[in-house]
Formats: sequence, structure tokens, C-alpha cells
Amino acid sequence: MDARARSHSGCYWIVGYEVASPDSVRGGAEFTSTILNGIRQADLIVADVSRQNPNVLYELGFAHALRTPTILLHEIKSQSNLPSDLTGFEYIFYDSADLNTLAENIKSQLSEMTMRQRA
Repeated sequence: MDARARSHSGCYWIVGYEVASPDSVRGGAEFTSTILNGIRQADLIVADVSRQNPNVLYELGFAHALRTPTILLHEIKSQSNLPSDLTGFEYIFYDSADLNTLAENIKSQLSEMTMRQRA
């Protein structure tokens, strides 16, 4: 398991949310349908745009169209710049060598989002 996989697994576990991952879905047409249905049902999307993976960006756009709250992550050691269409959004910048800080930052962001929704 690489650092990126550990960061997501560890963070989600610490935060305490049930996590749906595309890794557990079979390939093919069912894959796309399952992912999009999962996004439709999600209360929150956490997306790492560090690698600018086209699938992640598409799914993030789908979530934005549905107005699903999102938390965007970007690894500070990433060689890619932030996508230009996403530069106006808030990000959590993280170091894959310091996953505890990433988890704390996600928890803090979730608290802020909850307070804004209640206001």
C-alpha cells in the first residue's frame, strides 16, 4: 500500500465517516454507474486532485453539479499545479509523510462545514 492509499484510509477512519471507494467496484459499465450513484447518495466528497486524474476531475465536477459539499486535497510535494478551473476553491494541502496533520485538518474542515450549514 503506497502513502496515498494509507493517507486516505487513515484519514477516513480517524474522521469516522463510512467510506466508499472505487477500488471495491468491478470494471466496465457497472463501474461508472456505481461511482455516479455513489456520488448522488454522498453527503460529502473528499477528492485528491494532486495527480489531476481525469476521472477524479470528472467525478468532482459531477459532485459540484449536484451541489454536494466537497473537501479538496492537494499534496504539497505534487509536481502538478492546481487545475485552473479549481483555483478559487478551498484546499487542504498535505504532506504524505504527515498523515496525522492531514486527518486533523480534515476534521477541522468538517467542523467548519457543519457550523456553516447550521447557520
